Amino acid sequence: METGHRVVILGGGFGGLYAAKALKKAPVQVTVLDRRNFHLFQPLLYQVATGSLSPGEIASPLRSVLRKQANTRVLLGEAIDLDADGKPQYFFLVKRLVGLPGDHIHLRNGIVILNGVAQNPPKDGLNMPAFGEDQKFLDEFPSVTPDPEPGNFITEAWTVDFASHVKDGDLVVPPGQYFMMGDNRHNSADSRFWGFVPRENIVGRPLLNYWSFKTPDDQEQKTGMGDNLVWMGHVVLHFFSDTRWTRTLHLIR
Repeated sequence: METGHRVVILGGGFGGLYAAKALKKAPVQVTVLDRRNFHLFQPLLYQVATGSLSPGEIASPLRSVLRKQANTRVLLGEAIDLDADGKPQYFFLVKRLVGLPGDHIHLRNGIVILNGVAQNPPKDGLNMPAFGEDQKFLDEFPSVTPDPEPGNFITEAWTVDFASHVKDGDLVVPPGQYFMMGDNRHNSADSRFWGFVPRENIVGRPLLNYWSFKTPDDQEQKTGMGDNLVWMGHVVLHFFSDTRWTRTLHLIR
């Protein structure tokens, strides 16, 4: 059912589930967003602690609870911001174009195999380690199905759509779509995590990296005025030692 009205419910607790069920027959599209994929019946936690009940008896999958509601979907994630003006906000990412429409792609031991031909790894990529299932997902894609979990950047939509594009062990790029990857293959959220990129989302090609500076992974989350002043002072003090001179004024190929 398509409608111009959409309702987003943050959290699948008692209030969230009650609100979603109350909208079962309403002419709206309902999205329930929760960082966990289950509803926890907290009043019975003490019985789990004493061994009277198993954890599975007080935790119900959200999709199972709402499976009969045609106008409701459940997404795994966490809201980090609300845009009161209703204007879409976008992040601009720099990724390498790996696959064109019609291309067949898979990775073997971290090497991209494009239409049956092994590709050279990017010269500017960092060979960072990956372990266990993460390494298999990253290095043997698409042999491992994407599994969305909080913080891993895999989208629910890609998980649902993924299998329809896999043929004989290859991911086949559909018309009008493109497959992107970052150069740091073990530390890059790219098309392996969120799927293909539509042509209209590609805005241009980077030409020059004018400056590169060693930055902590969590720096972009520090947005307070005090944090900004501390960071500016850090840059001034460590400009020469922490500037990546081999990447500064570097043409991107």
